[in-house]
Amino acid sequence: MVDLAILYPTTAIMTEGDLTNFTSLSRIEEYFLSASMAIRAGQYDFNYVDELTLAGNRDLGVPVSQSANELNVNGYTYSVIVLPALPAISGAAAERLGKFYRSGGKIIALGTLPVRSTDGQAALLHSFLRSVFGTEEATPIERIDKRNEFDGRAIFVPIPNMVSDEELAKLPRMALATAPTSIARGRDLDYSQPWIRQLLEAVSQTAHPDVHLSSLRPSIAFLHKRGGGKDWHLISNDSAETVADDFAFSSSGAPSLWDPESGNVRDAPVFHQESGRTTVPLKLLPYSAVAVVFDTEKRAEGRPHLTRSDAEVLETEVTGERLKVRVLTEAQGTVSMVAVYQDRSVTRSLSETESLKPVSLEGPWLFRLEGVDKPAVSRALGSWTDDWPDFSGTGWYEKEIVVEGEWLAAGRRVFLDLGVVKNIATVRVNGKSAGTELWSPYQLEITGLLKAGANRLEIGVTNTLANRYGQGRPGLPEKPASGLLGPVRLAPAKVLECEFTWE
Repeated sequence: MVDLAILYPTTAIMTEGDLTNFTSLSRIEEYFLSASMAIRAGQYDFNYVDELTLAGNRDLGVPVSQSANELNVNGYTYSVIVLPALPAISGAAAERLGKFYRSGGKIIALGTLPVRSTDGQAALLHSFLRSVFGTEEATPIERIDKRNEFDGRAIFVPIPNMVSDEELAKLPRMALATAPTSIARGRDLDYSQPWIRQLLEAVSQTAHPDVHLSSLRPSIAFLHKRGGGKDWHLISNDSAETVADDFAFSSSGAPSLWDPESGNVRDAPVFHQESGRTTVPLKLLPYSAVAVVFDTEKRAEGRPHLTRSDAEVLETEVTGERLKVRVLTEAQGTVSMVAVYQDRSVTRSLSETESLKPVSLEGPWLFRLEGVDKPAVSRALGSWTDDWPDFSGTGWYEKEIVVEGEWLAAGRRVFLDLGVVKNIATVRVNGKSAGTELWSPYQLEITGLLKAGANRLEIGVTNTLANRYGQGRPGLPEKPASGLLGPVRLAPAKVLECEFTWE
């Protein structure tokens, strides 16, 4: 389900640069990448459409057709086309875009208008620029917002101080040939730039928002697919930070959460529906993903459900007009929840009076390198690279920890937080496996493996082969940090239960 496309500047790439001049090619790539990243950060899904396709290239064999307000390309339908700072375009593609605009389509041009024809059909290009944007100027200073009687709309977003040929010419030729530079900040985009805000405003005014968040979240990406009576939204967090927000979806029906890592599927425990949109609070851990799936043939209003919860909801159970809820709290205080059934809402509050303070596992650990004929040593947490820079393999950290009996009382849970790990962690508690974590956050529940009193904790950390063979890439340390960097802590939590009834 994508209604926005970014034009891939095929003929501009073919004609603007050559093997001895990467300057123009680098600028094209800079702003093409910048536009893509900015739109992605605004939580808009999009496809790329090859310019040659719009020009009717017969060798590609891609069907293109026109309908009211829409451009149909190979089975996909677009109502918005983005031109990312194109210096040139074919007259044939420009003619197609002009027809798209006159039938009610929306065109957003960024930074530069394509004033040079790549196929010798300059008259078609000039006609397109005049009729759509009202100018043949390459870099208009002011924003352009032009509409026609068929609801077509053309928006030009200026970019002040665009990178010049002179600036690009100062950069090493090989840098321009191999990757985008930092001038347009395509790979590390500065989202405070005014043109980014104006571009996202233009997109929000023309494209259909599949997912809306409370604020700009550059690390969040999504895909929207539809089929089999279901709307599928795949949400991913591409950062090292946890992202918690309310995700408003342009879908209705009963929502469920699908975990691609574990394969677990469950009904979304908390959601709110209003004006054709469904808001689901999600907490995405670093580098994690979740699929939010809406069953469009199943009404969500037909069962009691939570619309808000201050704590993580572990489980919900519906029996008739009763809703049982289990939540996990990690701190003292009050947990508030709101549930609704047939437009009747009920609020419940639970108080947690027990202390739930994490405990840091400080001090020395017994450490050994697996497969190395050396005795274990007592050392603090940290990288082993300083002492054994060439070792690639597994290092084991061992420590005795004491757990109070109240931590293991009914309804209590205990989590082990390893902090920073380089790179893979395997945990054993009292000789039994607690699991393996491949990436951040390195956290495991170990409640069932603990006993009151002394417990033996073993953590095996495996690094990469880079220490043995080197990174081989400029800008990276030859011998990267390896091991358990921590801090390591035990985090207690408690399960609280609550029941709602509408009888």
